[in-house]
Amino acid sequence: MLHRVWTSVFVLLLAGALAAQSTPIHFVAGIPVVRAKLVAGEATYECHLVIDLARTDPLFLHSNAAQSLGALNCEVRCGELRFEGLPVTGQRDTWLEGFTRQNATALTEVPAAGYLGLGAFGDGTLTLDGPGGKLTLASAASGFEKPPESETRAVLDLNGDPREVGLRVRVDAGDKQSSRMLVHTKEPISLVRASLAQKNSDDGLLASARAGTLDFTALTPFHPEAPPSGADLTLGGAALSRLVTTAALQAGWIAFEPGVDAVYPADEAAYVRARFGSDPANGLAAFLADFPESSFRQEAAQHRLGILARSGTGGEELLEAALAAVAAAPETGRARAALEILEQAPHDAAFRPLRKQLAEQALEYAAADEDGTAGLQLRLELGRIARVERDYDAARRHLLAAVFGLRGNGPANLELGRLYEDQDDLERARSRYLLAMLDMKNSGEDGLLALQQVHQKLTGSKDGLIESIAELVDGRVPAMHPIPREPEEIQPTGKVALVELFTGAMCPPCAAADVAFDALDAYFGVDEIALIQWHLPVPAPEPLVADASLARAQRFGVRGTPTVVFDGGERIVGGGRADAAPDMFAKYRDQLTGLLAAEPVADLAGRATVEDGTVQLSLTASGDELADLDLHAVLVERTLVFPGSNGILMHHHVARAAFTPGGGARPQPAGEAQQFSLRLGSVAFALDQTVQGLESRGPFRIRPIQPDPGNLAVVAWLERDGKVVQAVTIDVEQMP
Repeated sequence: MLHRVWTSVFVLLLAGALAAQSTPIHFVAGIPVVRAKLVAGEATYECHLVIDLARTDPLFLHSNAAQSLGALNCEVRCGELRFEGLPVTGQRDTWLEGFTRQNATALTEVPAAGYLGLGAFGDGTLTLDGPGGKLTLASAASGFEKPPESETRAVLDLNGDPREVGLRVRVDAGDKQSSRMLVHTKEPISLVRASLAQKNSDDGLLASARAGTLDFTALTPFHPEAPPSGADLTLGGAALSRLVTTAALQAGWIAFEPGVDAVYPADEAAYVRARFGSDPANGLAAFLADFPESSFRQEAAQHRLGILARSGTGGEELLEAALAAVAAAPETGRARAALEILEQAPHDAAFRPLRKQLAEQALEYAAADEDGTAGLQLRLELGRIARVERDYDAARRHLLAAVFGLRGNGPANLELGRLYEDQDDLERARSRYLLAMLDMKNSGEDGLLALQQVHQKLTGSKDGLIESIAELVDGRVPAMHPIPREPEEIQPTGKVALVELFTGAMCPPCAAADVAFDALDAYFGVDEIALIQWHLPVPAPEPLVADASLARAQRFGVRGTPTVVFDGGERIVGGGRADAAPDMFAKYRDQLTGLLAAEPVADLAGRATVEDGTVQLSLTASGDELADLDLHAVLVERTLVFPGSNGILMHHHVARAAFTPGGGARPQPAGEAQQFSLRLGSVAFALDQTVQGLESRGPFRIRPIQPDPGNLAVVAWLERDGKVVQAVTIDVEQMP
């Protein structure tokens, strides 16, 4: 609050000194913008700012602009207008990115990098002259008088403090007196609550919205769509471009007066009637025929296509609607528009001819499309269809073009692999499935499933898949190979430290932690560290989660990933992208170096075997003080393959089940063996139940719930009051 008051003071001082200042204003796609220069010390940034009179903060910047300035405050220069000391706050804003991209020509390639809100104008009097293309600010002290009402001019009291609620007034909408209207410059169209429009309209158009002698419905049609919370209707940017709007922010009034040449947008009104009338499909078709140059053409065509698709219409009528939607898009975006339609269209056989014809005709627009990959993605679609139709020559032609143009694209490689597999060229199919698997975000799981199938065809067995994948992906997935220690540096004391990584395959910053964790395995020996990965459904569900992992995380109070815990005590939280692994590794290594210098206070040894589906574990503890220790043992799988969205494919030392209760078991007297067992069938059942509980969005494509008897180990440890005093890793031997 104090910050906003001081911002207003800066603006008032400046406006009072210079009386009234102005700057040119442009309406781009119906939204008002000003050209601005942002200055912070020696740093400057040229951009456009969107005038957003529904915002109450002074300035919001896209993160790119904020980072370029590198300051907490900046000066904003817009023509004569100067705003001193505005706070620099911002983050990535995809709306600004899309607005800049779609209107690059009108913006003369200068980005829209932020919003100028009401807070920037202090207590002054703001005039937005749409027809004249000018924004003027006068100080409250300059004595700007409240104008009288006239036949065309409406002068209204503002409801509430505009710096708190924006520019809000009361109008009579239809038969409802005192409806709440908000000036909403970020939205080009004017909106009205659907219930209010329907009650007072036969054709979708609100009949009246009066303030004194001025009826806003004579200036703009109101679209029956949800306005912002707290408003019954809004006055959008396109309407303001036809008005001279003056808002006295301190005096608390606002005046609206149409420009001399204000023209009612007949095409927009026809679009609203068509879309919200009784027969929108035919109404929109008629609108497209009657208004071929309307700016609402693309929106109308897309809505008509959606209506026909939902109604089950097929064949030529649906194709015609799809082609009309593509043709209505900007010339530089028609191929992309076709791709967006294809993404929504069904893939079943009934729609295949439509998809094929749409892709073929859209391919003609690809050369002019600003998305240079659009034509290649259309070829991928055509190649996929040709393969299904067994037109292998056409499929090969399209898919090779897509693969070589879309380097590393998983879906393209996956489809080419399927073509090779259809033709029984399994080696080539395997190489393409491998590339599809490595594009983990887009086709990782499909690629792995296909790779499993081809491996079995090539070898006649499911065995050896993990080893085969490890060999194939060597050098292609994130990995770190630390420089080995000199022999004299390796001086084990007998102390084995336990390193526990709480991670998630869908967790982007876990990539660095996972790679660094694997590097520990190569740097230290099994007589120095024992490793466990506890997979958690954070930030999203994944199929490597076990009940034992959830219980361990709850015991430690771990809620975020990645978190690494050393010997049950010190923890390091956070990670990063895979290329940050060396920094994480250094932190982990330094933490372990101190722990491994200590002499062990206990020892732990054992043997584990698997026979007839049961893992038998024998553990023996020794030491002088075993009575106050707790014994823990966990079954881990040495390697699991799952293409996580964070780019990690091979997951090591993954916890599968616990031999001991959550609180541990009391060790037997020194030297006496202690027996435990786990049936792998029971482990698989428990994992299945846990994974099922995470499949709220549908079954996982890959569900590695059956532990591999030849890929198991046991990690056991002794702890006192939660602190680990000794650990051990035991390979599980397969009995004949």
